[in-house]
Amino acid sequence: MTARAGQRPAPRHVAGSVPALGSRPFRLLAGGQFVSNAGDGIYAVALPWYVLSHHGGAILLGTVLAAYGIPRTGLIMVGGHLSDRLNPCFGLRLAAEPSAQSVSPGRAAVEPSQ
Repeated sequence: MTARAGQRPAPRHVAGSVPALGSRPFRLLAGGQFVSNAGDGIYAVALPWYVLSHHGGAILLGTVLAAYGIPRTGLIMVGGHLSDRLNPCFGLRLAAEPSAQSVSPGRAAVEPSQ
């Protein structure tokens, strides 16, 4: 396996056991997805913690979690459908953008007004 100009090949023991890891673009995509999923998990813990510690209301907590969870659940299904029908990278970018935009109103709801 030879590397293209400007690309380092994956270590032979890693690339041999999982052939997809021999591709640098795939390693970048997988690494980015790992970091994104870790951030989603941290956010899912930090958001309720923040709401309870700064505002303490169960109704506000439920509202914020619904504003976070409902769009996420719906967009997972839309993103899965689009990635089956379209180019998977395009579907990933298309499904991730509305999810990122839907977080902003929830954040604005819990931020104290200045």
